Amino acid sequence: MKIKTLVFVYLILFVGALRSQEVFTYGPDEQTLMFYRNNDYIYLTIRHNLPLTERTAIESQLLNLLGADIVQVCPQFMYKVRKLNDLEFMLKNDLGQDTNKIFLSSILYFKGDSTIQWGTQSVFVKTSSYNELVDVLISENIQYAEIEPFEDNLFLVSLPGLCDKSIYVANRLYESGLVVFAEPNFGKMIKPASNPNFNSQWGFNNTGQFGGMPGIDINVESAWMSTKGENIKVAVLDEGVELTHPDLYENIVQGYDALQLNNNGACNAADYHGTCCAGIIAAADNDIYVIGVAPKSKIIPIRIAYKNNDGDWICYYNWINDAIEKAFTTYNADVLSCSWGGGSASHSTNIKIYRATTLGRNGKGCVFTFSSMNGDTNVAYPANLPEVVAVGAISQCGERKSPTSCDNNPLWGSNYGSALSLVAPGSNNIYTTTVNSDIKCNFGGTSAACPHVAGVVALMLSANPNLTSKQAIDIIEQTARKIRTDRYVYTLDNIHL
Repeated sequence: MKIKTLVFVYLILFVGALRSQEVFTYGPDEQTLMFYRNNDYIYLTIRHNLPLTERTAIESQLLNLLGADIVQVCPQFMYKVRKLNDLEFMLKNDLGQDTNKIFLSSILYFKGDSTIQWGTQSVFVKTSSYNELVDVLISENIQYAEIEPFEDNLFLVSLPGLCDKSIYVANRLYESGLVVFAEPNFGKMIKPASNPNFNSQWGFNNTGQFGGMPGIDINVESAWMSTKGENIKVAVLDEGVELTHPDLYENIVQGYDALQLNNNGACNAADYHGTCCAGIIAAADNDIYVIGVAPKSKIIPIRIAYKNNDGDWICYYNWINDAIEKAFTTYNADVLSCSWGGGSASHSTNIKIYRATTLGRNGKGCVFTFSSMNGDTNVAYPANLPEVVAVGAISQCGERKSPTSCDNNPLWGSNYGSALSLVAPGSNNIYTTTVNSDIKCNFGGTSAACPHVAGVVALMLSANPNLTSKQAIDIIEQTARKIRTDRYVYTLDNIHL
């Protein structure tokens, strides 16, 4: 339910701040999250859930109005626009009523890992009650805020207007001392951590394929003697899954689209990533293409993002948060597989992950697997949270995937560090399902490693459904094979490079 609260004055004094080079917000654990601002361009976003015909009409108007000053980032969704002194006037004058269907925001680069982010027209605010939030908004002279309860005492406050105010408002609310936290509902371009063929699935049974070292695999065949993942549901939070793929459809259950486009978790035609991840987890044992780690588990396809022209994902905090909440409350997921990451940490996302790991599975807690990411640096957020399994990638030769590992791909390395839980098969030549009812022979990255571990967790929970989330994580971390004792230092709960 949405409740509109009207107050009298809205004074936003952020125009001068747009000229500054750096921007900050207040993050979890008293962090100050720092960003660089792009001073040459801004993003112009069309509301994503407008009908396609309406988005197309607005897009045509924008292209005619702005011409060479506009660069399309995502079809019928987002544009990079050269900063023009009269841009706001032009839009209001030429688009008229359509200006409530678009907004402008600065382009920011998170200092932690250079992830591209942007503010929106909404802010997450945590207070002790709805009435207290209303009182705070009134005291801060915020007008026409639309308040959407997101969970107990966590609210998504939407702000009116053509220009992004979320960073200014979030900082102002936090600095007032009247709220627990306030954070912009950032958008960001996160990175996907990028059976006839069973003999090629070296991650399952490494016999030396692709120049690898025999035995460097997850040894899944012995586990199949006990279980293949029966009665377990794995939510794949990704860019959607091809629901009719012949290796997947019998294992796919009701899905969800956090973009609110009502597509049941399906992917766009060219968005293959989620289908690849789903195949590693639960491709059926049907002698068509490949088999998954837990071939009798079920996949809940949940779309949290979709691809832009450069292959990055467009997503928002509220899409991620909604997807997590729906996965464990509405769809009863046991495991959540998340082959993505990067960008600034989020109070509201942390709350959702904590809720799922403590309240899911009737109080036993859901298990999250997250990609450590592919930057050859420290484990990225959210994989660095203590409640989740942070999965790095290993080569077929038993090394952390790095620019110098045996797969001969110098372009990337698996993230590492004290937050890493374990590694799994993830260098090139991972065979799995892909879109157009096909197979992909060269999937890789921590994107591939993460669903390997999600599938293993599904097998564990199928064999012992009474395990709590913490018990499952402890078992998988403590019993993982120690393959390079000459190079790595291991503890009982985490692996440290």
